Amino acid sequence: MIGSMDKGIILDGVMGAHSGNIPNGDYSVGVEPAFYVENGEIIGRVKDAMVAGNVYETLNNIVSIEDKVHESWGGRFPAILCDDVSVATKK
Repeated sequence: MIGSMDKGIILDGVMGAHSGNIPNGDYSVGVEPAFYVENGEIIGRVKDAMVAGNVYETLNNIVSIEDKVHESWGGRFPAILCDDVSVATKK
């Protein structure tokens, strides 16, 4: 899945997911840890980043879902690749 990415980030955890607008699906969450990908390779770590959007729109932008699950504090989930997710970072 990483090999198919031109540019993007890998999210391995989020902070503040409970504070989104549940009825309309809007979210803005801190990302920790995250990794920057360019030309299908992990280039480095992303610090002080946030992702924002609408969960319904994000679900419509799913490109790929991995057929393997990963353990997380919240359960077992596959990796999901999405297009057009808004990311903000400090420079």
